[in-house]
Amino acid sequence: MKRLIPIFLLISASLAGVTTWRVENTMKVVEPFKVFVEPDKNFATIDDVFHVNLYVKGGSARSIIINFTFDCVELIDSETYDLFDFEFIKNNLYVGISERPIDLSKKTKIATLTFKAVCEGFVCFNATANVDGENSSVIVGCVQISKFWERYDEDNDGCISDVELVCAILDWLDGRITDDQLVEVIIIWL
Repeated sequence: MKRLIPIFLLISASLAGVTTWRVENTMKVVEPFKVFVEPDKNFATIDDVFHVNLYVKGGSARSIIINFTFDCVELIDSETYDLFDFEFIKNNLYVGISERPIDLSKKTKIATLTFKAVCEGFVCFNATANVDGENSSVIVGCVQISKFWERYDEDNDGCISDVELVCAILDWLDGRITDDQLVEVIIIWL
């Protein structure tokens, strides 16, 4: 929901060498804050490590609280970028507080969370956000966590075809997958 904020303009006028000043009160439409929870990949396998970036966009703010929940992943590390005077991430909570307003008019990265995939499933990072005491909209990304060989099962038939195996072998030759990962794909192909 858009909101209106008052803007006070100092307007000068000059007539016959005499300058007069007046204050004019107008209203400006301000877009609400948006919080983005963006994984760096859409697909992961069990034991993969991936990052989720937290961004905010919307104007100037002194405080941000983001509460997020997740399944099938374990939070193993986090990093903040010293935008706010005080920032921390604990379990599933990000808090940033500052004495002075922080310009967030452009999409700004405020934190990076590092996760390890621990089980199969479709993980959406559900989140609620509060910026300067007001609830904000949150746009979340999702990650599909599955067995490694399933990334090569292009037709989703639960089997690895000859063509799908060749794709895995080419990835192995290029150093993109390990010996153990190739063996997993070969076992399903057999």
